[in-house]
Amino acid sequence: MLWIIPAIIAALTDGTKDFLNRIVMIKEDPYVFAFIENFIATLLFIPIFLTAKAPTNNIVYLFILISSIIWVLIAIIGNYSYKYTEVSLRAPVSQIRIIFLLLMSILFLSEKLTLNKGIGTFLIFSGLIILRFKKGKLDFKHKGIQLTIVTAFLVALVAIFDKLALNNANPEFVSFYVYLIPAFILMFFTLKKKKEFKSIIKNQYKVVLGASVLGAIFYYTSLKAYALIDVSTVFPIIKTSALITVLLGIIFLKERQNMLRRIIATLIILAGIAVIYY
Repeated sequence: MLWIIPAIIAALTDGTKDFLNRIVMIKEDPYVFAFIENFIATLLFIPIFLTAKAPTNNIVYLFILISSIIWVLIAIIGNYSYKYTEVSLRAPVSQIRIIFLLLMSILFLSEKLTLNKGIGTFLIFSGLIILRFKKGKLDFKHKGIQLTIVTAFLVALVAIFDKLALNNANPEFVSFYVYLIPAFILMFFTLKKKKEFKSIIKNQYKVVLGASVLGAIFYYTSLKAYALIDVSTVFPIIKTSALITVLLGIIFLKERQNMLRRIIATLIILAGIAVIYY
């Protein structure tokens, strides 16, 4: 049960980070924010990286490279999804990633599909239907919702490659490179964005710093948990962060439209997560 501690820390930091990301993305540039987040996290991981042992199996470097490229896509597409979607709506919708992850873990990691996981998946899907059922039909035409679903798929996919890397390397080694490589890639997209850098530093530096630190803690504790047990067991626990995000959005960002529906849908989704876990 040692994995439960980093999993809970990951859930708390992820929920708060999502809330802060929405605050920044309301007005700021997604590329610049993504670069700053990855750059700060890289600096934070240097001390623990220096204590890490390099893996002897070269396949790890391929998995890390693939993960890094996917994380760049997540950073960019995910930030745009924050820009176009209220965080109290985005958080529960993003939990569709659990369904994606269960399917991928069965296909690629040979993990078993149990009755609990099947029932939990049904509940999660039911919650998503409640969120997007309007005027007698399902509505997924909202740009932010579409970007959120794409991001959810990518997050589930990258969890698989992270797990594969962790089979032959420790979390300290993987974490550092999965932030360093995206930072270098994103740097080339932001070289001419001086105005955007000035804006985000002047107006949101505290929030950006907080989101970056929380993001680094979230990712590191997620990897620590992944290293101890099946991804499909850890991932649902971490995603209870949705309830934290929804409540923060409703309370502090005044996201009151369809508030009851969002809360009910989130609770149903969390019930699905609980069923999968137990």
